[in-house]
Amino acid sequence: MAVIPLLTFTDECTAAIETYVAAFDADIERLVRFQDAPGWDRPRFGRRVMVAELAVAGERIRMSDALTDLPISTGRRLAIRLELGDQLLGQAAAVLGEGGVVLTEVTPTGRSGGCYAMIEDRFGVVWELVGRAAR
Repeated sequence: MAVIPLLTFTDECTAAIETYVAAFDADIERLVRFQDAPGWDRPRFGRRVMVAELAVAGERIRMSDALTDLPISTGRRLAIRLELGDQLLGQAAAVLGEGGVVLTEVTPTGRSGGCYAMIEDRFGVVWELVGRAAR
């Protein structure tokens, strides 16, 4: 069984994809826009993302735009935890922090030699970044 997070946006999914590719060196494994669906008849929403899937640190994250203009609130009830190398953690923290809220600065974790950070990005998604020291 796999648990795959699905992040939903209001016409910001493309910008979020670009941000996460830059933050995590992620690969875009799938990207389908609503306008590409057979029989699509709502041109106002056509450029929005129906489904995207990113490969991030060996895990998958799915993303989509909602078919509404109402804001979508993620809140801090859920955080996505990623275990990264310390160098990528620093990169991710810098990119996600742009326009976001740094909840916990990049901090050494002690004996493990790694780092930790928690950031709410500009899209309202909370990321818990856990680093591993290079071996």
